[in-house]
Amino acid sequence: MAEFIFKYWTELMYRTALSETLGAAESAERDGFRRSILAVARSTMSTAFEAALRDTDGKCPVHEVVSQSVQKLRLSMRPYLVNDVDATWFEQLLTQTEALNDARRCQGCFPEVDQCNEITPRSHPARDSIGRCTKGFRDLFAFWDAVAHVVYSDSAPRAEPVVTTFRFQYTSRKSPHGLATPIAIHGMCEVNDIGGQRSSAVMIEVGVSDLDWPTLAALPYVVTHELICHAHQGCSQPLREHYTPLDCCFFAEGWMDMVAVELFQAVLNQTALHETPPLPTDDAKVIDGWLNHGIELHRARYENGAKAAQNTFGRMCRTLLQRALSIFVEEEKARGVVGIDSMWHIHTADQFALALNATRAGSRFLFSDVLDRLVSCLNSAAKDDGSKRRKDLRSRLWVSIRDFCQELDLNRLKLDLERVTLL
Repeated sequence: MAEFIFKYWTELMYRTALSETLGAAESAERDGFRRSILAVARSTMSTAFEAALRDTDGKCPVHEVVSQSVQKLRLSMRPYLVNDVDATWFEQLLTQTEALNDARRCQGCFPEVDQCNEITPRSHPARDSIGRCTKGFRDLFAFWDAVAHVVYSDSAPRAEPVVTTFRFQYTSRKSPHGLATPIAIHGMCEVNDIGGQRSSAVMIEVGVSDLDWPTLAALPYVVTHELICHAHQGCSQPLREHYTPLDCCFFAEGWMDMVAVELFQAVLNQTALHETPPLPTDDAKVIDGWLNHGIELHRARYENGAKAAQNTFGRMCRTLLQRALSIFVEEEKARGVVGIDSMWHIHTADQFALALNATRAGSRFLFSDVLDRLVSCLNSAAKDDGSKRRKDLRSRLWVSIRDFCQELDLNRLKLDLERVTLL
């Protein structure tokens, strides 16, 4: 689907610029021969565009694809331009087209600002067409939003549902996420509970000058991160005031991001433990693109950037919990306990993280205390030295996790972890 969006967006810009130029020339032209040349150009423009799209394979920004399409049209029209005067005349038209493409890029819909976010005055002449190029983005968001609701209803059934809205905008900013990767897409989330209704707004920002297939293909991962890590924060707590979730939290940006990216991969590989909706496409090339470029952006968050160390710490904490639960499983099996599958420790760790995330907003200081005690406990529980003390610690940790997932009581979890760490 994202590949289709890239093609649609590019073709929209190409046809808009070229049709305006050729249309104006055709209306003003009285010479029959030149009118026939314009008719041939109109019939050839689609072939030129498809050839440029095929040659670039979506690996360059949109405006460059448009420029290459114009160049291919220029070459295909040469046999019809029998004299220098007509050739010069037609070249001037194509030069105007290129100038329109270079000046507009994505500002064709809304030229007064350098961002398009589908919100324009109703009196604006472009009002009827604004946002057409983002419909596919909204369809993708609806799919991942449905996935997030399934996951949270499974992991925190006592939590209230969150109404999520989606905004999309283009920006002239280079590398909006601040990471050393050519993928130019960035996500943000705002929580704003209004009138007794839980709601969150996810905004996706894409760099115009770097808009290409890898950038668009990373959209599903970015949306999954925003929905799983931020949009449902505090959904089990009393209604939340308006706030923007912090991006300097190791739990949300490292621990929960690992939950999000593994869910993202499982859904696309159709191996998710939850009953998620059917995939929005069965095109293997598109799904591979989502996976490859989503993971590329995910890895960049841990390899560079100002918050790489914080994110890595959060990822490490999740790994420690999985390791502690994995050791606990083996100890239970050694005691003769049966019926625990090989994925239990991963599923349980993720269910606990999702439930923990559902309690965090409105209880931030308590939440921080719980995290401090949890990290201290995990550092000890993840060590397998065969000692009775650590076995008891892991057993009590599991009871604390189980009870918390059922009751979503942060105060009790804090007290339970205090007792565990005293062992």
